[in-house]
Amino acid sequence: MSVDLHLTAFFDAAVEQHLLSTSDRVLGELTVRRAGLSGNAAIPIAVAVALLARARDDGHSALSLRDLAAEATELARELAAEVSAAHCCAQIREHDAALWRAMLDAVPSVVQAANSPVSSPMVLHGSLVQFRRYFDAEQRIAMRIRASRALREPTFRVITGGPGTGKTTRIAELLVETLERDPALRVALAAPTGKAAARLSESVRLRLDAIQASPEVRGLVPQSARTVHRLLGYQPDRDRFWSRAGTPLPYDLVILDEASMVDVLLVDALIAALPTQATLLL
Repeated sequence: MSVDLHLTAFFDAAVEQHLLSTSDRVLGELTVRRAGLSGNAAIPIAVAVALLARARDDGHSALSLRDLAAEATELARELAAEVSAAHCCAQIREHDAALWRAMLDAVPSVVQAANSPVSSPMVLHGSLVQFRRYFDAEQRIAMRIRASRALREPTFRVITGGPGTGKTTRIAELLVETLERDPALRVALAAPTGKAAARLSESVRLRLDAIQASPEVRGLVPQSARTVHRLLGYQPDRDRFWSRAGTPLPYDLVILDEASMVDVLLVDALIAALPTQATLLL
C-alpha cells in the first residue's frame, strides 16, 4: 500500500471511530494536497491540521505543541488495533513538542513563523500552532483593545462573573444609567444563538422591571436581542456581512452576551463593523 493510501486508510478509521470529523479529515488532506506534499512528509502535517481543526471545533483558536504531541499520540493509540492505520500511527506516535516543531518548521509552504511576511495556512508562534486566519483575527482584536485602553473613555468593556453573580442586572443598570444620560444613544443587544438572544431579551426585561426603570428609558431599550449574524447582516450568497469596515453598524453601544461562545472570526467581524467611537460591552 502506498503512503498516500495509508493516510486515506488512517483518516477513514479515525472518522469511522468518531475520533475526527469529516471536515477535520478533509481539511488535513486538502492542505497537504495543495502544498504538494506526499509520502511520509505529508502524514504529520495532515494529522496536525486535522487535530488543529478539531480543537477549533471544540472552541479553541490555537493548539500548543505539547497538546498537539499528546493528542497525536492518543489518536495513534486509539487506532492501534486498525492494521490499515498502522503506518501512519508509527509516524505520529510518541513524538515530543520539539519534534513536532521541527516537523512543522520543515514545511514552510504550510507553516510559517507569526512574523513572517510569507503567507501560509498555519502559523507557529511561541509554543502555539494556529490557523493563519485565527491568528490574524486575534491580532486585529488585540490592536483594537489596545487602542481602546488608550482612550479616556474605553470603548471595549467586559463584565465578568459566574452564573447568578448579577451580570444581567449590571447590564440593565448600565442601560438605564447610559440612556438617562444620553437618550439619543443607539443601542443593540446581541448573542451568539437565537436561544441565547431570546434569553437575553427576557432577562433584560425582567431586570428592568426589578430596578423599576422609567417608561421613558424602557422605551429606549431594544425590545429584542439578535444573533451576531443577524446583527451584522450575513449574506450567505456572498459569504460576507453587510455591516463591515466601510459600512459600519448604526449603533453607539453594542452589548454582546455569552461572548465566550462566539467564534474569534465572528468577534473580529463584529469589531470591524463598529463605528470608530462605538462601545462594545461583552
